[in-house]
Amino acid sequence: MTFAHPRNSGLREIHRILRCPIEFAQTTDSWVLPQRVMELPITSGDSRLLHILEAHADDLLSERHSATGLRGLVENQLLSLLPSGRAQMAAVAQQLGMSERSFKRHLAEEGTTFGEILERLRQQLASHYLADNRMSSHQIAWLLGYSEPSAFIHAYKRWSGTTFWRGRKRPRRPL
Repeated sequence: MTFAHPRNSGLREIHRILRCPIEFAQTTDSWVLPQRVMELPITSGDSRLLHILEAHADDLLSERHSATGLRGLVENQLLSLLPSGRAQMAAVAQQLGMSERSFKRHLAEEGTTFGEILERLRQQLASHYLADNRMSSHQIAWLLGYSEPSAFIHAYKRWSGTTFWRGRKRPRRPL
């Protein structure tokens, strides 16, 4: 296993629990499984999780096709970084092969900032996710890269002037 965050203490306990080699302060969070594990059959499916992941994948694909310029490249990077909680300017600049200073300057030339792009993208995705009454505030917060549902709920109120619960669209009635 590898983790992007650093770890200074408690390693013995982590090794005891996970029983595998672990590295911290790596470029990504990952878990490498032996081939024999990958060949095991899936005994049960989670249709609710599948729906959430498919909706998120559809959003990622549609956004990738519509984005242009540096703003579009930033949005594309953010779409893949949001659920991991790593949607930070430094990470996006690095993935685009730019220094943070150069990245800020190029965004300013396009008349925007990293924060504005992140906020607008989260707002767009939130309104799409809120239309699906099966998704909880916890799930939406995770997909948008918030560490806590309360952070998402506060952001939603700032964007819309109303509460998260009022922002929910009513279930559609069958025709």
